[in-house]
Amino acid sequence: MNNKIDPRKIAEELQKAKFKGIPAAEVLKRLRDEADAKAIDPKKENAPAGVGTAGENNGTPIKQGLMGKAKSFAEAMVSRGLNDNRAAPETVSLRVLSCHGDPDKGLPPCPKRMDSVKFPGSYYCGACGCGDKQLTQLTKFETGGKIVDYTKLDYPKVTCPLEMPGFTNYKSNQENAKTANDRKQFIEFNNSVDYIKSKSNP
Repeated sequence: MNNKIDPRKIAEELQKAKFKGIPAAEVLKRLRDEADAKAIDPKKENAPAGVGTAGENNGTPIKQGLMGKAKSFAEAMVSRGLNDNRAAPETVSLRVLSCHGDPDKGLPPCPKRMDSVKFPGSYYCGACGCGDKQLTQLTKFETGGKIVDYTKLDYPKVTCPLEMPGFTNYKSNQENAKTANDRKQFIEFNNSVDYIKSKSNP
């Protein structure tokens, strides 16, 4: 349902939970449930795009056309260069959180993350449209008896359809309501938006 929660209340509740050791995901779910309980629109006519059946706001991925995909791919490859240039460790860490989450802190993996069929044990993004290919793997993988440890998350410049932290096109929840989602809120709470911006597109 389209039951907006005051960002200040979210921040206050998350701060309290942090001191009590309560997972942020649990707090966000409680706040959503409370907002839904107060809803007066049973038809959900104003439900924002991306709200799932469980009440989780997963955001709406940006869909790029063929030219847009080609441009993003070219920029990523140029940034990698001939010497396998890599993004800074802090940037990669933010991307890891965005894609794989952190179970110990209650942050689940991105719902758009897909299990790789071609490279068992690895993953790829199911929202960007690049498919299950060697250059699109989100974790290191084995092929031809060799371990490939240069992943999509290592490219100095790489975009995300949900504009998540760590990626070159990062937009905070406040900057773009369309791609806003609970997982991004979680990461922004634990890392300031200014810090994320400085590491996403340095």
